Amino acid sequence: PWRLIDKLKVHFYPHCSDPLTDIMKQLNISETDMAFDPQTGDSYQLNDSAKLILRLTQQGLSTEEISKQVGIQYSLPYETALTDVMEFQVQLTILGLTP
Repeated sequence: PWRLIDKLKVHFYPHCSDPLTDIMKQLNISETDMAFDPQTGDSYQLNDSAKLILRLTQQGLSTEEISKQVGIQYSLPYETALTDVMEFQVQLTILGLTP
């Protein structure tokens, strides 16, 4: 399995009332494969699929909608894309970026 995000620094956000709004939407995603949290200074190295999933998440798409887009982008069966997106979401939770 391919790794979607590599942790550079971890910061947990127990004080956030709406983690998706307070954390995910504030991430700046660059074309140079980095996500930067301007509030904390945390940075994350991303690959192309991680950038796609994060951008779609920031747009408010559901896991199913994101999986469809990932499947189209990478020519994957929907079930494979769904599994990969869900695994990525677990990584985001481990990093403290989602509840």
